[in-house]
Amino acid sequence: VERDDVRSVEYLKRAAAQDHVPARIALGGMIMDGRGVEKPDCADAVINFKVAAERGRTGRLLRDGLEAYLEGDIEKALLHYETAAELGYEVAQSNAAWLYMNKCPGDSCQVTAERAQEMA
Repeated sequence: VERDDVRSVEYLKRAAAQDHVPARIALGGMIMDGRGVEKPDCADAVINFKVAAERGRTGRLLRDGLEAYLEGDIEKALLHYETAAELGYEVAQSNAAWLYMNKCPGDSCQVTAERAQEMA
C-alpha cells in the first residue's frame, strides 16, 4: 500500500473529532511536520497536543477534581488538583489556590496520608 499522508490526516481528524487521544497526538505530529497538510502549522499542532493532554489520563485529574468539588468533597478535590498542578496544569494550580482561599479556613483542608490512600 502506498503511503498517503493527506488521507491519513483526514482519518486522524475524524478520529480526533471522536475524542481519540492517540489520533489527536498523531495528527499534531503530522501537522507540525507538514505531512499531509499544505504547510507546517505549529499553532494548530500545539492545539492538538494540548487537547490530547487535557483529555488523556492526566486530564482526568482535572475532571475528578471537579466531580469531587461538586460532590462537596473539598479534600478529594484538592488532592486531584494538587496532583495535576505538580504536573504543570495551570488551571489546576488556580483551582487549588481558589479552594484554599475560599473553602479552607486555617488548616481545615489538610489531606493526611491516610485520607490520600483512601481516595486513591
